[in-house]
Amino acid sequence: YEYQYQPYQGKPKQKKGQDTSLSDRGRKLKGMPDEDSPGSRPESRDKRAKMRKGRNRSWGPSKCFGGATNDADRLIEVQLEELPSILQELEINQRKVHCWIWWVFPTEMPGMCDPKNTSIKKSNAHKLFGEGSAEDDWRKVVEKICDLLDARGMTVLPRIDHGRIHHFLKMWQVVPNKPDWMEEALVRLEKFDWPPR
Repeated sequence: YEYQYQPYQGKPKQKKGQDTSLSDRGRKLKGMPDEDSPGSRPESRDKRAKMRKGRNRSWGPSKCFGGATNDADRLIEVQLEELPSILQELEINQRKVHCWIWWVFPTEMPGMCDPKNTSIKKSNAHKLFGEGSAEDDWRKVVEKICDLLDARGMTVLPRIDHGRIHHFLKMWQVVPNKPDWMEEALVRLEKFDWPPR
């Protein structure tokens, strides 16, 4: 017996007048209601669609971020939660592996893929330093990245993240009253040629 290859012809065409709906038994096997059951009526389907829509709606910052009311508070909450594991990742892998660039190098523009939609304005940037902030962990991560860049070059950060560093530098160079460690980190980062995108 020789198998003859038959090219895929698509789904078989429905004959005119053929009923393609599932039988009552087929609907039960798939866990679907019978045609005459209340769940199959148009009004029931509409009600279910509205419930799904309500479940999927996006909540504002106060619902998602434990009461954070502005961009600085929201970013601080995320940094407090994420920076320790980011530092651990860098120490183990000696490079960036997962997606977190927005929380370490925040700018006024939220990242396209940032699941927490964080950003920081120049006018609020000072809140990321001092009491109640994640400054200590943030400093450790930024300085670790600078150390890795000095030792191994720009490849420790994926190419897709280089534009974020460019815009981070552009914004933070004009932010007033930065601590000395941030000034030094900016100088270290500036040594590399970060493209704008």
